[in-house]
Amino acid sequence: MATGDTYATVCGKTGKYKANSTYQQNVQSVTKYLFNEATFSGGNGFATRTEGTDPDRVYGLGICRGDTPDNVTCYECLSSASVEASTLCPDDKDATLFYDGCTVRFSDQDFLSFSFWPWYNEPEVVLNNTNTVNPAAVASSFDVLVDTLMNKTAEHAAAASDAPQKKVATGEALFDGSDPQTKIYSLAQCTPDLTYGGCKNCLRFVMDEMALTRVPGAQGQRVAGVRCNVRFEVYPFYIGEAMVRIEGTPAPSPAPSKSRLAAPPAPPNPASPPSKGGIKNKIWLVAVSVSLVLLLCCILLAIIWTQSRRLHKRILRSQSQEVFPPSTEEAIMLWRMEEGRSELSMFEFSQVIDATNNFSEGNKLGEGGFGRVYKRFERKVSSFAYGGGGHGGM
Repeated sequence: MATGDTYATVCGKTGKYKANSTYQQNVQSVTKYLFNEATFSGGNGFATRTEGTDPDRVYGLGICRGDTPDNVTCYECLSSASVEASTLCPDDKDATLFYDGCTVRFSDQDFLSFSFWPWYNEPEVVLNNTNTVNPAAVASSFDVLVDTLMNKTAEHAAAASDAPQKKVATGEALFDGSDPQTKIYSLAQCTPDLTYGGCKNCLRFVMDEMALTRVPGAQGQRVAGVRCNVRFEVYPFYIGEAMVRIEGTPAPSPAPSKSRLAAPPAPPNPASPPSKGGIKNKIWLVAVSVSLVLLLCCILLAIIWTQSRRLHKRILRSQSQEVFPPSTEEAIMLWRMEEGRSELSMFEFSQVIDATNNFSEGNKLGEGGFGRVYKRFERKVSSFAYGGGGHGGM
């Protein structure tokens, strides 16, 4: 494993520090602590450190690749980073160096306490292998297998025991669709201080970046940050046996697609998606059902309104019959006609009602060809009679 070669360097833009300044001394103190703590004290290839006070406070992180065989190799990688930082990012307050065997960052920004993606893992770098599998027609199938292998490798890494254990996993899969057959090797790693959920989220984010930026059928790629990283190649690049294996993978049938995101595995018995015609039929049935319900409601309201009107008329007729008994209706009607046209009428109709006590049987004298005859006594007129059913006079 080559540990002294950087494959990416990110120099920050937060400012410069002066030679022999307090900030420079804090940088040297932090980097020294990182490679000592990561290799000799903890022994898990990871350490963080904060040194000094504002405005000269320095935050640092160092992590070695999880398959590093021994502490000496890790120490050499981290110590090389502390020396080369002043050359690769001269006097920068923020610098990140990505080596094949380790990653180091120091900064005047508190990146150790970031908890929001994607800043949690920044800075990130993406490297693509421009070589692709042959024939080109199987590129899409190859990418699907890569994504499947990376997902399984990432899950295995996230499920590793919490700190101080290393959160790393390696994988291997065989792709039968290329000529010759191609073996794929994978690696996923998080810093040991991340929880299962934190590691899984970090790896999911970098794998999304990997799928979006990958050249179709690319034979290698890596996405690295300060908290997690993923990588795959078509040659062995890690030390030790694979922790995840996908043996004898058959070549899936090519399915060209514009999207490079991995397609989820198909369920055992997928349900057929509803057709557009079926959806339209459902909408039509719902519309008809709602219309019928509304129509029935209108009919019911009309029946209630009609019955209410009839009941109202019956009540009015009943009230009218209580005021004018059925036996006197004809007399009243004739009297009103007489009152409107006869020159002999001398009394108001209301006076006659009062005089006969509403045409009571007690005031009735008899009944002849002109109808019923009633009596009345008054101070000025002793009595009078009228024919309730005739054309009348006194």
